[in-house]
Amino acid sequence: MKRLVKANENTDNVFSLFKDAVSTDEIVSELKDAYQAWEDASQENQQIDDLQFSNLADWFENFYSSIIGDLITKAKENYDFEEKYNNLSNDEQNEVDNSVKDYVYNLKNDLVNDLQQENNENE
Repeated sequence: MKRLVKANENTDNVFSLFKDAVSTDEIVSELKDAYQAWEDASQENQQIDDLQFSNLADWFENFYSSIIGDLITKAKENYDFEEKYNNLSNDEQNEVDNSVKDYVYNLKNDLVNDLQQENNENE
């Protein structure tokens, strides 16, 4: 039982470092890049599944998790995060990754609004 408590403390600490290292603006930027790549592929008929979405919120539901690895990589630009993340076990790293995924999902409304505003400004 002591190991589980320690693992939670480790992962909570690393997740806090993630939130300090990666801003919501950076998350929006990653989402924007992913959306632009999806939209470009759609316009060039290069999508495998030919999915269509009526709005960004629907697109977000299907693709937000695709940026989690990129966000972890971005957070690793912060030495403290990288060192502590790399010292976690694989299970602990997965726990942090899932916490990041939940964090991004919980910010959905704000992120979609920011992404929509950026798209409107670029049109």
